[in-house]
Amino acid sequence: MDWGEKLATGVPELDDRHRELVERINTVLESIDQLRGQEAIGAALDEFGGCAIEYFREEEAFLRSGAYPDYCRHRDLHDGFVREFQEMRDRFDIEGPSLLVVSMVQHGLIKWLLDHIAETDKEWLTAVYQKDDMVPA
Repeated sequence: MDWGEKLATGVPELDDRHRELVERINTVLESIDQLRGQEAIGAALDEFGGCAIEYFREEEAFLRSGAYPDYCRHRDLHDGFVREFQEMRDRFDIEGPSLLVVSMVQHGLIKWLLDHIAETDKEWLTAVYQKDDMVPA
């Protein structure tokens, strides 16, 4: 998966964090594609999951400090992703890199995260930065 303009927000710190998430996803995909085994794939999944959760916490703190009016809905989206990820991770622990688990990673989690960055994050960016007259370019 490549970083692209569709994901760019114009806020360097945020774009750096999003790039890191994409890199972590790519590590998971490479581990699966190269058949590195359950332990290596599991470690890559854990690194991605930890990175995503840390990012969500940082983003939520920023949204609270910016008094984002739709904060609760955005937090609920993060919570839904974490639940989805945990379900997939639990299933991976039981089944290993089965076709279903690989499909869940490649299609479900990646699509969710990309949609979240490309659409939902850009919504709050516009709202928070417009409030401060600092709309990113």
